[in-house]
Amino acid sequence: IKKIENPKSYRIKVITSYDKNYCEIGDKTSGTIKKYAKLHNYQFEVVKMPETGRPYAWNKIKILIDEIKKNKFDYLLWIDADAFFNNFSINISQEIDDKSEIYLVKHFTEVHKGSIYENTKLTILRINTGVMLIKVSDFNFNFLQKVWENKKYINHAWWEQAAITDLIGLRA
Repeated sequence: IKKIENPKSYRIKVITSYDKNYCEIGDKTSGTIKKYAKLHNYQFEVVKMPETGRPYAWNKIKILIDEIKKNKFDYLLWIDADAFFNNFSINISQEIDDKSEIYLVKHFTEVHKGSIYENTKLTILRINTGVMLIKVSDFNFNFLQKVWENKKYINHAWWEQAAITDLIGLRA
């Protein structure tokens, strides 16, 4: 793999996590994540899935809080174990504007209540924490702590995404 120089020279750590029940998928996708990290001179780690008693999607919040506490990187790039890279040429550091603390994916999602019109689906634009870039900062440490403490969403269909949506004032 020919390495691509990081034009903004941020210290970025790329992280994913999965348990033994998800290793068939996680082992495949983490190969692409590792390749991406190596290509762009980023640190990469498959973090052991912690046992928190919550649905596994929540554990990324705990993992990110723990990584921020270490204070070894400028940014953390979280990639869910079911996500992968198919385009290695885009360097995430080129998206950093030095003003934003958190970068989240967004996409349209079908609303469960549906539409009253035949052959139509009602969709909303919503965040997805499956891929997110966060600055290592006090702001994000405190924000993620509030997400973790937002226990009313532990078993919500959108888990930690619902907690984040609530905290930032979005409604769906």
